[in-house]
Amino acid sequence: LSKEEAMKKPKKEILKPVLSVTLQQVLMAIPSDIVVFKLDVEGSECKVLTDYVNSDKKVKYIPYIYMEWVHIQNNLNGMCPELDKLVQGLTKSGYIAHGYDAKKGPVKLASVAGAIDVLWIHKDARPL
Repeated sequence: LSKEEAMKKPKKEILKPVLSVTLQQVLMAIPSDIVVFKLDVEGSECKVLTDYVNSDKKVKYIPYIYMEWVHIQNNLNGMCPELDKLVQGLTKSGYIAHGYDAKKGPVKLASVAGAIDVLWIHKDARPL
């Protein structure tokens, strides 16, 4: 939308721009080398995580990633069309899916399909 086009629109149709950052940028701003990550972005988890977990250039060690799974598995608003790519990246990066009670141990990915929340624990993480 150009400035000229915006000037012709009613004010209620013109909104302030939303500034966004990547997960990589957020992690670079954290001084610690280890980050525990609780993600709640209402179905945008795929957009936030997929590129990072599939990258070989990870800037921080993230032993635990806790996220709402219900929106992801249902592809809420088309926000996670490539769920398999996210799961493959998490698995390739050494993460194992757990239900909300990590003490019960890992869950099979098939059983994650009905889960509301999933805790991904890195294979090198200290037990909870």
